[in-house]
This record gives sequence, structure tokens and C-alpha cells, in this order.
Amino acid sequence: FAVFLVGFTLGRSRLLLALISIYAAVLIESRFIYFYLIKNYIKNTPDYFIRIGLFFALYFLIFFILNRSLLRHRLTLHETSFFSLLFLALLQLGFLASITLSYFPAGASTNATANISGYFTTKNAQLIWAVLPLLAALFLRNKQEPSNHLS
Repeated sequence: FAVFLVGFTLGRSRLLLALISIYAAVLIESRFIYFYLIKNYIKNTPDYFIRIGLFFALYFLIFFILNRSLLRHRLTLHETSFFSLLFLALLQLGFLASITLSYFPAGASTNATANISGYFTTKNAQLIWAVLPLLAALFLRNKQEPSNHLS
């Protein structure tokens, strides 16, 4: 249901912008040098909660900026099938889960979530979840490129 909701909410024109925003937010959050200032301002909060909040704040900010830019019209999936969009939305949700779960400390999971988090938090799983949405978006974009051959 969540995959359908993400794909439907973002739509064809914003799905790639959301994907780019995730990658940019991960990059900026990992190199954010003012974390200590935020930590001093928000006392008695675990670092991983602050990092998750910072990641999502950056994600929404970058998505808002990209949505207002010229990239919105350039990066679209208008010709892509509904099932391809659902597949890309699923990969994006998996990538978001991988990022979010990676912030939690190792002992923070229960037995039920430990089984599931293995699919998202190991180094191999994080690499796979980071690469798969890129590959899917690349193949979806290449399929829809119109051929402008003059006969």
C-alpha cells in the first residue's frame, strides 16, 4: 500500500526528483559540519534521531527546490507504464528504509525488526538499495527517449 501511495502521490513528473533529492540529502547530511550546533540546541535527544530529522529536513528542502526548478519538466516519466512506476517507487522506499535504519545503533532493534533490518542495514544491502533505484531510473529513462530520425 505504501508503494502505491508514494507512486501515486509523487506522480510521474516528481518521482525522479524525489530520487535525486534522496541522494543529495544523504550526501549533504553525511558531510554536514554543523551537527554539533544542532545537537547543542536539541539537548537530551539521541544523535541518531537528530541525524534522521536532519536527513528528512534536507530531503524535503531539496525536493522543494528541485520541484520549483527547470528540472521538474526535464526529468519526467510521462511515457512510463504504471507498473514500472510502482517498481521505482518500491525501490525508493527500500532505499529510504535502508538510509533510515542505518542511523539507528546496532542494539536498537528487536528480534522481529532484526530479521527485516538485515535486508536494509548491512553494507551489501545498503549498496544494493543505493544502486538499484539508479539503474531502474536509467533504464526507464532510456526506454522513453523518443527517436528523432528523419526518413
